[in-house]
Amino acid sequence: MLRTSLLNSNHLKVVSGISSALECTTVLKPGPAGKRSSDKGISVDKNLLSAVLENAPDAILLTDRNKQVLYANKAAASLLGADIVGEKKYSHPILSLLPNEGKINLRMSDGLVIEATTSQMKSDRENLLITSLKDISKTTSELEKLKIQSLSDELTGLYNRRGFLTVAKHKIEQAKRDKQKLALIFADIDGLKSINDNLGHLMGDQAIKDSAEMLRSCFRESDILARIGGDEFVILTTTSNKKDIDVLFKRVRKKLDNFGRASEREFLLGLSFGVACLNPDSNLSLPELISKADSAM
Repeated sequence: MLRTSLLNSNHLKVVSGISSALECTTVLKPGPAGKRSSDKGISVDKNLLSAVLENAPDAILLTDRNKQVLYANKAAASLLGADIVGEKKYSHPILSLLPNEGKINLRMSDGLVIEATTSQMKSDRENLLITSLKDISKTTSELEKLKIQSLSDELTGLYNRRGFLTVAKHKIEQAKRDKQKLALIFADIDGLKSINDNLGHLMGDQAIKDSAEMLRSCFRESDILARIGGDEFVILTTTSNKKDIDVLFKRVRKKLDNFGRASEREFLLGLSFGVACLNPDSNLSLPELISKADSAM
C-alpha cells in the first residue's frame, strides 16, 4: 500500500454513491415502444452503477482535467491508504504522475508498483478522466527476479555472459557518445583444472568465488564485472591508459598475495590477465573485443 506519508493534509472520505460525480453517465432504462423509463427506473440504474463501481476489484478514480479526485471506489481508498470525498474536490500526489490517457507503471517509495490506466470521458460540463489502479507489485517483483537471474552468474553473483553483453553494450554506446576510451580486461584463474582434479569441484567452486570477490574488491562499482565461462572473467572499465592499468594490476597482485598468506585454503589463488582497449571511433564488436583481450593474455 501507499503510505499515508504520501498524502497531503487534506482529509478524505469515501462516498457511498456517485450521483454527483457521474451525472454525465446517467443510464436510462429502456421503456415500452421506445419511450424513456420513469424516474424510478433511472434511479435503479444509478444505484446499480454505483454498486458495481464500489465493489469492483480494481481501484477506480474519477478526476477532472486538473487531476483532482471527484470519486474513488472502496478499492481505490484501500490502495491509496486514504479516504476520498466525492462531494468536494481533493488532489492526491500520485495523480500528478498519471498521463491524461494511456497506461503507466508507477514504482512508489515503499516498493509498491501500481499499474495505472487512464482514459478520457467527455461530459456536458467538462472532460473527465477515469483511471483504474492495480497493484502489480508481486508480479513485477517475480518478473524482475527472473530477469536478474537470467543475467546473473549463480555461483558468484556477477553478470553472466548474457548479462555482460547486455549491460556492456549500453556502456560502450555511452562512451562513444562521450568520446571516452574504454578497456576490456580478460582474467583467467590459474590452475583451476588442477584444483578440480586434485581437490574436487567444491574446492574449485570456492576458487571461482574467491576470484570473483577479489576482482570485485579491486574495481569500481561503475565497472562491469562478469564471469563468462568456467574460469573466465571480463571487466569493462573506463580505466584505459597503460599507467592506470598497471597500477590496477599491482593492486590485484598485492591482494592475491595477502589472500594467499591469510587464507587457509588448500590451493594458491592466481589470476592471469589480458587487456584490449576500445577507442570511441572503433568499429570493433564486443565479442571481438573480448577475443582480443583473451589473446593478449
